[in-house]
Amino acid sequence: MQIFIERDIYVPNHARCCNNHLDEEGLLLRPLLLRLTYVNRPYVIKGHELAIVLRTPRTAAQKEPSFQDENALGDEEFRLFTTL
Repeated sequence: MQIFIERDIYVPNHARCCNNHLDEEGLLLRPLLLRLTYVNRPYVIKGHELAIVLRTPRTAAQKEPSFQDENALGDEEFRLFTTL
């Protein structure tokens, strides 16, 4: 998901990567990520893979404060946004 979120490149779950290119969290090293380019070729994404791709940003968005709920922000966050 790191590559999809940061570079808009989909890498299937079964893709392999050398451990020398991964950090301690198993993510692609930053310098490599920044130089990554995509190859435009057809790929059929399976249902469970699509569900993961769609679920990850949804889950992240649900963790963000809701600006529709006035009680979702704490006092300090409210002051930062409103200067009150």
